[in-house]
Amino acid sequence: MNRLCETWYHGQLAGQDFTRKGWNSAPSGITVGFHGGSTFDVRVLWSSADMAWYNYDPAFGGSGFGYPAVPMSSKVTWGFHSDLGYSSYGTVAALSCRDVSGNVIVGIGVNSSNGVITAYRGGIVANISSGTSIGSSAAGAWPLGPGVHMYEMQVYRHASAGTVEVRVDGITVLNLSGVNTAGGTTDIAGCQWYSSSSYTQDHYVNDDTGSSPTGFVGDIRNEMLLPSANGAHTDFTPSTGTNHASMVNDVPVTSGYNFSNVSGAKDSYVMSDLVTVAASAIPVVRLNALFTKQETPRRGVKPFTRVGGVDSALGVETLSPNPFSVVWAGDAFPTNPSGGAWSISDVNGIEAGWDIST
Repeated sequence: MNRLCETWYHGQLAGQDFTRKGWNSAPSGITVGFHGGSTFDVRVLWSSADMAWYNYDPAFGGSGFGYPAVPMSSKVTWGFHSDLGYSSYGTVAALSCRDVSGNVIVGIGVNSSNGVITAYRGGIVANISSGTSIGSSAAGAWPLGPGVHMYEMQVYRHASAGTVEVRVDGITVLNLSGVNTAGGTTDIAGCQWYSSSSYTQDHYVNDDTGSSPTGFVGDIRNEMLLPSANGAHTDFTPSTGTNHASMVNDVPVTSGYNFSNVSGAKDSYVMSDLVTVAASAIPVVRLNALFTKQETPRRGVKPFTRVGGVDSALGVETLSPNPFSVVWAGDAFPTNPSGGAWSISDVNGIEAGWDIST
């Protein structure tokens, strides 16, 4: 099941340290993952980046670094576009996955002289070779010069039947099986990359549960769509004025928001059209929004799409029991609820919304 699919530009906005009122404003949007038709366009430069962008919060299902909190999983696949090959690693892990306490489960180190990838169980991100080596690639597996590539890694955590696979531009460059990958003390709760200076975008995270996609997706491009007009449902109340869409399409986040305390209330938005016109496939459409609540009991929201005048909802996203805590909620629609794969015209005609469930 897809747990995260967005440009890093979107994710960065969600992870900034906004004031509480800023968090209340959302944004609300959808991220469309597609194959073909787009270039490496929106890029954010990170210096000495060490970012966990698939996080599990054991306290109440909140979100670390502004991202959706999801159940821990024994098998996770994650990937993104980047010019990581232009970075200098030394002993630092290029990619790793962690347990709920932040301990490294499996990480890979890159030899910056010959491009050999070595996987380690345990260790620390700053010195991944302090872990136990469980296998290496051939020389030249990791690109060392400048250039944008699609990096993907899959780890199955198991004491004897574990697997590690790394792909660059869709080609498997490290493939280990029947190995002990049971580093850390819990299943996988976070994924990480490190770079001394890199551009990244088009991130995705899949675990092996639920609906497709559950594994590698290859050369995916993500495009963020924001609300452009009020939709068919306007049960929430804007914090100012009457334009619901303008309250939740702020980039960066501002102080506007939509609110309701009525179970069953819905708010939906007409979304902006895709820029790309040549996608060969759209494997996922994901709804994303920031929420807070102002009472102690748990409350839930359900993301839904409206296609052809029909609402189709996913499961309940439970919000934090703590008043004013922020949840970055979201869920994925791998196919058009009205039937078949997503098309560009489907996405351009979509409404996206949220339903207060409890």
